[in-house]
Amino acid sequence: ELYHNNSKKFETTSYGSLVTGRLNTTGNIAMPDNAQIHIGDASDLAIYHDGSNSYILNDTGNLILKDLTDAVYIQAPSIIFQDETTNENIARFISDGACELYHDNSKRLETFDLGIDIGVNATGNYGIRWGGANFNYANIWTEYGSGDIFIAGGLKQKGTSAGFFS
Repeated sequence: ELYHNNSKKFETTSYGSLVTGRLNTTGNIAMPDNAQIHIGDASDLAIYHDGSNSYILNDTGNLILKDLTDAVYIQAPSIIFQDETTNENIARFISDGACELYHDNSKRLETFDLGIDIGVNATGNYGIRWGGANFNYANIWTEYGSGDIFIAGGLKQKGTSAGFFS
């Protein structure tokens, strides 16, 4: 047992250690930058702050966030999922902006203010762009080595016969 000013602050137990009382003026456990908390028989889980970024590092099995009562909330202006080894984007969720899904670091689906873009690349070749106020915006496209197929806007009203595909 360890005491400060006649108040127990730390003790060892059969399961490890027990920290009690206030450890700093804000009532939190205070640790310097780069100091790590390790959990697991082989220190499989580490939690630390390096002075610039905060980390939860898992090196065995899966890291699972679980809430058995409602939902898990992740709050940030942008949430970006990246491959750990290549730093390539997998998905991006931008506050007041787009949601983007990637395949091999190439954007394949994106929301925009009037709907969605699917598979549209920087040159505008291939993909679908759909949405808009009253569904008045549409595209279906492919061109890149030209398998042709172009359709743009000009949706027909319900009940009319349309030679839409010819």
